[in-house]
Amino acid sequence: MPGSAASKPHLKASDMAFGIAMVTSENPLPLHILADLMGHSSTATTEIYTRVLAGEKQKMVLQAWKG
Repeated sequence: MPGSAASKPHLKASDMAFGIAMVTSENPLPLHILADLMGHSSTATTEIYTRVLAGEKQKMVLQAWKG
């Protein structure tokens, strides 16, 4: 149902997937442009995507190290 409360988590996940894809691509978007595209009033909000990625990279390194 478009516009229902049930669709909001799906939209949030889509936004997050888009943001992560844009900062991890071969030619990542500058944060100020991504912030504008996503409707963020501040790049501080957009920087969350880079922090999420740092945590994921750390997990991957630890898993690889443990073998």
